[in-house]
Amino acid sequence: GEFGMDIRRVMVIPVVIGPALSSQEAFRTSCGWVEYENMDSLAGQNEGEIPADYIDECKSLCERHDWGGFSVFKGRAYFRKHTGGDLKKNLVSKGNCRMFIRDISADHPEFRITGTEEERDATLARLRGWVSGAIRKELNATVEEVGLLHQGQRELNPGGSCQLDHRSRMNFGVMTIRRLICAVCGEGCRNEGCGACKQRFCAKHLAEHLDAAPKVQWMWADAGTLIPVFAGMRKEMAKRNKARWSPTMNVSEAILAFEQQTAARPVRLSIECLGTTIEKEFEKGPAQAKEELERGELRSDLGLDGVFKRSCSSASM
Repeated sequence: GEFGMDIRRVMVIPVVIGPALSSQEAFRTSCGWVEYENMDSLAGQNEGEIPADYIDECKSLCERHDWGGFSVFKGRAYFRKHTGGDLKKNLVSKGNCRMFIRDISADHPEFRITGTEEERDATLARLRGWVSGAIRKELNATVEEVGLLHQGQRELNPGGSCQLDHRSRMNFGVMTIRRLICAVCGEGCRNEGCGACKQRFCAKHLAEHLDAAPKVQWMWADAGTLIPVFAGMRKEMAKRNKARWSPTMNVSEAILAFEQQTAARPVRLSIECLGTTIEKEFEKGPAQAKEELERGELRSDLGLDGVFKRSCSSASM
């Protein structure tokens, strides 16, 4: 498909962030080295030459012998014993040649400003204004533009940016004196929202946000069966007893809860999402339930491929 971008506040800065460079045409820098493209220095005054197959080896050779640098031309490296300062002073243009000069100050990328003298002066003035804050109002977006940006964000991701398997309702405490707004509609809301993304939502959009996340509850599957008389009926009654079930939790919380269980008792797991509920018993106990949640064996039944796999990787981080 096609992709479009509406750019409003732009300052064209034809540089890479770093300390200012002299007028020579530097190609790139690395720790302790500056590389110049289509340049050479003191050509013919060589201490030696080798094939330039591995630039790092050439640099190491220079450092061992305390040479100032080397040039690479037609696949061979030519070493110069002169200091880095002398080599910089004697740089001259030479096509298809790269000059490497040792420079202990070259710890960061360097830049140069290209263009006519008027263009360079204008760019430097803009840079100074940017750093000083003098053109802040010019570069800042208007209130209307910020609103359009937020609206686009909501349209692109109406459900929020957090992982489904981490979502849970959270009360952020007592109301504050500042106005709280919903992350989706921008209307006023209570001081509650999602515990994963820490965003506040109105009642409607919080419900929508949480409805997309799997909700997990579990209980001991052998509850009510310790007395053999009417074991089947007791088991069904225990299943219907809400006090037997754990609090509702997300997938990651359920995995953590099973990790903390040491009892070797069968587990009944209930997962509800988007109106679909599935239940399953695990005779081998919490470890088996945890393993199946991590593997994602239940995701197809809920139509949520990938949700449980994400919970596995997130919970184990």
